[in-house]
Amino acid sequence: MTAIDWRDGPVECVGGYGRQLRPKGAKETGKWAGTVAHKARRLCATCYERQRELTCEPQPYRMVWRWQMLADAPVLHQEYEAIADLMDVLREMGCVLAARPARRRVVHGATPFMELDYRIRDCTPAERTVLAPPQPDTPAGGTDVATVVTA
Repeated sequence: MTAIDWRDGPVECVGGYGRQLRPKGAKETGKWAGTVAHKARRLCATCYERQRELTCEPQPYRMVWRWQMLADAPVLHQEYEAIADLMDVLREMGCVLAARPARRRVVHGATPFMELDYRIRDCTPAERTVLAPPQPDTPAGGTDVATVVTA
């Protein structure tokens, strides 16, 4: 981005609200009357903060997912079933994974379960739009085609 040429006076904020900008250190007098201070990237402070909030990723936090295991199914397959169920729950919560889930432990017995250790964070507005639950007539993100590869 090129430097702003302030010689001709105020420039318009590119945030879309029509505010006129003045250099950061300039007082709101003379040719700068009725203007707001330039923050960064040709934006006033209000538009800069609004844009920053839309693009910043929230801080992740750590959680444990306990999943009731199925009888007589391979543990590796069940791990992916657990992750798929976790994705559904995270989507409803408005969260996304911040790292790949790790298998924490598997407990066998009368009621076997698996625990996954994972980190999540809140969705950004853009992610929330993309990850919205599919409508009934709309196909999901992937395809329903399985490719068989033989060695």
